[in-house]
Amino acid sequence: MAYQLRHDGPNNGVAIDKGGFASMDDLALALKVDSSHLLAVAEHPGEPRFEVRGGHIRALYGHSLDVLIEAGINVGTPTALYHGSSWSALDAIIKDGVIPMQRRMVHLTNIAAEAMAVGARKGDPIVLSIDQLHDEEPVAEGIWVSPRILPSRLSIVNPFVDEGGTVR
Repeated sequence: MAYQLRHDGPNNGVAIDKGGFASMDDLALALKVDSSHLLAVAEHPGEPRFEVRGGHIRALYGHSLDVLIEAGINVGTPTALYHGSSWSALDAIIKDGVIPMQRRMVHLTNIAAEAMAVGARKGDPIVLSIDQLHDEEPVAEGIWVSPRILPSRLSIVNPFVDEGGTVR
């Protein structure tokens, strides 16, 4: 669902407008599921990834498609921002900073454990703390984006997560 809304929907008959919205019915047809399944995923209480409005759905962030997502949220200024990656990417990060790769923006979080989980998807995780310039844009609760993070703004923090899941 996210892949279609962020990257490949138009190649599969799912029209996506400039605001990132697609018809729930078109997306359900392309994915061969009932639209109620899409709604259940979109309304999951975990990380907010989707927005539903009047029979249309969009991913809130992570697009390679040329869409403009107006967040319309005010979550305040985070006290800290982190980016999760893998240790194997560290040499490139030291050289180039954190760049969007196949996406349009770099994703940041204000939760170190979330950054660690993101990094673990790519290998042995590394958590980078970001020196904030306060130009990072919120896109959802706990998620900010930036076009690029220069190496001079980064510090390795790798928090310790104990058996109970508490980050220290």
